[in-house]
Amino acid sequence: MDVEVMPTRQSQRWIPISIIIILPLILFWPLVFGGKVLYWGTPLLQFYPWRKLAVDMIRSGHVPLWNHYLGNGTPLAANLQSAVFYPLNLIYLIIPVERAMGYSAVLHVILAGLFMYLYSRTIRLSRFASLVAALSYMFSGLLISRLGFLSMTSATPWLPLLLCLAERLVSRRRLRSALLLGLVIGLQLLAGHAQLWYYGLWAVAAYVLTRGWQTAKEGVHSRSRILRLAMRAWLLSALAVLVGLGVAAVQLLPTAELALLSQRQSGVEYGFAMTYSFWPWRLITLFAPDFFGTPSRGDYWGYATYWEDCGYIGVLPLLLALIALLTCLEQKRRQRTNFSPSLVTRYSSLIPFFSLLCLLSLLLALGKNLPLYPLVFRWVPGFSFFQAPARFLYLYTLGMATLAGLGADLVGPSRRLERVSGYGVVVGLAILLATVAVRLLPLPPVKLTFVSALARFAALLVIASLLLLYRGKVEFQSGETKPPYRLGISPLVLWQILIIAFIAADLVTFGHALNPTTESRLYELSTHSGTFLRGKDEGGRVFIFSESDYALKFNKYLRFDDFGPSDTDWLMGLRETLMPNLAISEGLFSANNFDPLVVGHYERLMQELDRGLPRQADEARLSAALRLLSLMNVEYILDYEEVPNPNLVLADGVRIHRNDGVLPRAYVVFQAQTISNDEELLAELLSPTFDPSRTVLLGSAPSQETISHPPVPPPLIPLSPAYSPNTIKLEVALDQDGYLVLSDTYYPGWRAYVDGKEKEILRANYAFRAVPLKSGQHTVLFKYDPLSFKMGLAISLVTWGTIILCLAVLSLQRHR
Repeated sequence: MDVEVMPTRQSQRWIPISIIIILPLILFWPLVFGGKVLYWGTPLLQFYPWRKLAVDMIRSGHVPLWNHYLGNGTPLAANLQSAVFYPLNLIYLIIPVERAMGYSAVLHVILAGLFMYLYSRTIRLSRFASLVAALSYMFSGLLISRLGFLSMTSATPWLPLLLCLAERLVSRRRLRSALLLGLVIGLQLLAGHAQLWYYGLWAVAAYVLTRGWQTAKEGVHSRSRILRLAMRAWLLSALAVLVGLGVAAVQLLPTAELALLSQRQSGVEYGFAMTYSFWPWRLITLFAPDFFGTPSRGDYWGYATYWEDCGYIGVLPLLLALIALLTCLEQKRRQRTNFSPSLVTRYSSLIPFFSLLCLLSLLLALGKNLPLYPLVFRWVPGFSFFQAPARFLYLYTLGMATLAGLGADLVGPSRRLERVSGYGVVVGLAILLATVAVRLLPLPPVKLTFVSALARFAALLVIASLLLLYRGKVEFQSGETKPPYRLGISPLVLWQILIIAFIAADLVTFGHALNPTTESRLYELSTHSGTFLRGKDEGGRVFIFSESDYALKFNKYLRFDDFGPSDTDWLMGLRETLMPNLAISEGLFSANNFDPLVVGHYERLMQELDRGLPRQADEARLSAALRLLSLMNVEYILDYEEVPNPNLVLADGVRIHRNDGVLPRAYVVFQAQTISNDEELLAELLSPTFDPSRTVLLGSAPSQETISHPPVPPPLIPLSPAYSPNTIKLEVALDQDGYLVLSDTYYPGWRAYVDGKEKEILRANYAFRAVPLKSGQHTVLFKYDPLSFKMGLAISLVTWGTIILCLAVLSLQRHR
């Protein structure tokens, strides 16, 4: 039945939108009104350090292009997840970063609901059905269980808006629609998660191909004209993709440059890519999300993480999606239906598309457990760059939410509805009785999370089925001219209110504890370890071996089975560890970098260091690792286990050890050896006979300067670099020719100026920088001025200007 959720008076049309806005404010009350902040996992370790640094640089009048603090220097703006150019991240300039993370997350949950509602209205769902779809999407397990993964949270809302604009494009086939679609494609990429953007782009492409042909056929009988209309829609959608790439070029070009120089330049290793494949047993959790427990209660015992495989959208939305599918199948089988023919015909092209999208997404999400995703990984361009096939639940969630909205409009009195509802009641009651029986059995002390999860599912299934059965009674009363209840609400509207309330209650109770919060002072307090290290004059870098990092992270503070305590005192212990990327918050330089994209040569050195792990390597490998750390200017090594004669014990379970052999951050040596082969250069670098305090290893010989080498090279000359945003300055005095060596990452875009004249930067000691210098007094300035950013910025400005100009011209033409 084509029935609106509310009476059609103008003032009441805003009720669904108000619900979409108000419910997240209730669910996330502590974040919005209670002064609490997100912290668990990536907010504390990644997003706060990145975005706080970017905000500080912007406020000082600089573009946040480079991060001096992590990984011996690494790009900041090119790091897609820092989302420096995402317009909605302007909130970080207005509100303290630790609070802005929570506000931004809640804002994007609201946007997910609003955009899903808008798309549903675009495909002519009623307000009631559109609200069902919106709630199913915005409070889904996909979004709520990973709220703290801010780049994913920011990217998720845009897909429904993309489909909304794609629907308008294939229906109207106008340039205006293509420009708006391209604008949103670019905005989603700027939001900071390439994987979701890429998956969404495939979904939009499939939608445009399908709907472009279907809409072209409406009212047209000439096959040639149908093809022309469809081709126009497809060409406009291709233009939209180009516009989107232009909008995001300021981000895209620097990120592409980093990707091509990173450890993922030719894709990720197959085994790594297949991690976080959807665990087949987790199919049960599509109905009972806590079947294997939940980290919010500290009893999760399933495979991998709770959130990667969380695809729950609510029990009633699942039933409504089933009704939509069964209705479509019935129409195709019998060419008639007991439901409204106009509605079934209108939705008959959408239901198969979203049903297939859900099925295909689930099959791909299973990753290594089926042969489909490995084939896609190997043969479809782009998929080899990503990990975690389970993230195809992104498309599954969108498809199921849309089907739920379609089902909400199609549900009505029929034998099928009675059968589905009746089966639901019977199955639900049977599961409830079974759970009671299990509770009464003398079972051994094992985790019974599945019992409570199934009991919850059964209770929800029974109530949902009864609500659907009540829909048949409503049909016979909907023709009454006067509301039968004192509240002035008709039975049909009352039923719709109950449906909305039930879905909201189900999803809010499911998601309310999945995002632990704490006091904002966690980000404001100084750590003892940071205070100690800042007080040292040497200013060397800090480093933690991956073995210690893993143990502290996943065995203590950030366990996947239990969120753990959320009090500030406990969490300050986590900050005391200075694990990646916490050093930024203390103003310390770290040789570690917790980032999906890191410079390839730097990553290779990290692999060599892991081979020298203190408790796994022989003495020779450990000595090689320490020599490499010294070359990287690592002065303080963090460890978590008891070792003989620790220099200092400061943090909770963490010890800080001084590396006496550390080399200065910058220094001058007077001898160089050129080795053009990377493997040979690395072998020489790790050789116990190599002395970096006397010689620098170059990947190529100087082309601008001829440097004389003394027969016996004198000791190095230490220097004190002065760091400022995107620049490093040094003063050098030499009585003979030499090489200035800087233990910061070699990366394109850096330029060196010696006394105001540009000089070449050589790749030194495999991953770092060197500049040849003549004898005398010099001022050396390193400046990060990447061509990729300047080209990207120019393309983006031209694209934005073209969009604005075209939309203005088209608007004027419409009003003539």
